[in-house]
Amino acid sequence: MIKEINEGIYHLSKPYENEHFRTNTYLLVDGEVGILIEPGNLLDFDVIYEDIQSVIDPQNINYIILTHPDLDLSSSLPRFEEVIDEFEIVTEWRTMEVLRFFDLDNDYYLINEHHLTLDLSENRTLYFIKTPFAHYSGGFITYDSSSKLLFSGDLFGSMAKKWSLYADQTYYEGMALYHENYMPSSDFIKPIMKQLRKLDISMILPQHGSIIPSKMVKQSIHKLHDMTFFNSYNTVADKRKKNLKYDYPTILSQMITRLLALYDKEEIHNVFEGSAITITFNPITVDSLLVDYALWNRFFEIIYNKKGDEWLNQLESIVNRITRQYNIHKPIIYQSRLRQLKAEKTLFEEQTQTLEKNIETIRKEERKCQITGLFYDDILIRMLKDNIPKEGGLLFVELDQMNQIKKQYNQKTFRSTLRTMRYIITNTFTNASVYRGEAGTFIIYFNSGNRQQLKDNAVVLRNKLSESDQFITDVTAGIGLVH
Repeated sequence: MIKEINEGIYHLSKPYENEHFRTNTYLLVDGEVGILIEPGNLLDFDVIYEDIQSVIDPQNINYIILTHPDLDLSSSLPRFEEVIDEFEIVTEWRTMEVLRFFDLDNDYYLINEHHLTLDLSENRTLYFIKTPFAHYSGGFITYDSSSKLLFSGDLFGSMAKKWSLYADQTYYEGMALYHENYMPSSDFIKPIMKQLRKLDISMILPQHGSIIPSKMVKQSIHKLHDMTFFNSYNTVADKRKKNLKYDYPTILSQMITRLLALYDKEEIHNVFEGSAITITFNPITVDSLLVDYALWNRFFEIIYNKKGDEWLNQLESIVNRITRQYNIHKPIIYQSRLRQLKAEKTLFEEQTQTLEKNIETIRKEERKCQITGLFYDDILIRMLKDNIPKEGGLLFVELDQMNQIKKQYNQKTFRSTLRTMRYIITNTFTNASVYRGEAGTFIIYFNSGNRQQLKDNAVVLRNKLSESDQFITDVTAGIGLVH
């Protein structure tokens, strides 16, 4: 599928359907000289080569520009050597070192040895701008002095379900998603954006995603410059092995950046206006007298109180990534599943009413744990005896360290451990009934669900218990399952 973007400049790309990740190849024709930019992958070679043939004799391809050696860009090179007699590979020395494994015969035009330029004609020079670690150590981008087009490599790329040749205002969220997942840190992007602000750029042609038209160029540069993300531990200062300090304002600025892709500044400002947290823009900052985990939790509580599930849902994917990446506890508003209580409240009340009726009939046999406030398992046994369900099942849960805690610490600590277990279990499964079993055992009753769902619930609970910092010692849990 070939499209002429500018006079003598073409977009070549295999038509993709329903794919988040697509690769763009470009052809620049200057007189009798052809320059292929990002040759593409092996799977797309036949389509790309056919497009080239429709524009120029492939033997007139004098240069192939390759910004980095990833296979989605470079794996077609051996095929091009089979069909084109001679061309130079324009790249950086670190890419050349990797490309040697293709056993290519053609010569290399190393940009460092040519003052980061390639003169094509009297009126056209290609300028190469280094982009170290964005995302490759020897990466670079290409600026065409004649058309003022910027061939931006990985920069300005995007991931999106819906693709169009030219970007629109919906492009920025996919652009943020791409850079957050494929770039090591926004620290490497900001200085590049400062350089690009000085250039007269008519359009940006990225290696992935859509072409950014003239009207969006400045805004796109501004968006990338203001992004803040770290796919490393730059935001965590290691004070001691078990004492990490997190730069929560910097981490929360990533949340604001994600919200800005979806909502107006004014709307975001109104959410935090009058609260304990102040948000400013250009640059994005998060200021508060609150610190550390208190700031982290309060930020999401404010959002939930003002915007409910919608905004929390929009942030959940980036929250999950950051909490996994930096080993930060997930905000309580997510941990306790408070967002789901409204939806589950009606169902839970119905289950509670049914349970209360059953309990009322066996009031004389009732036993209730004074520590946890839970009914003992004889209530459950009687209820199941009267009405055995066709679905659902039971999880029997006990901490492996319960006896150790009971012996090593006092009764107060033992009771506190039981209450903590009850709190974690009831907040993890708001649609289930929880009972106290023998010794330190808890029994969770699900009135629906298959065996695999019970297994999945067991894994979730096991991880919640072992990851919790609310116990006096590190704990693991043994869980039995009955379906």
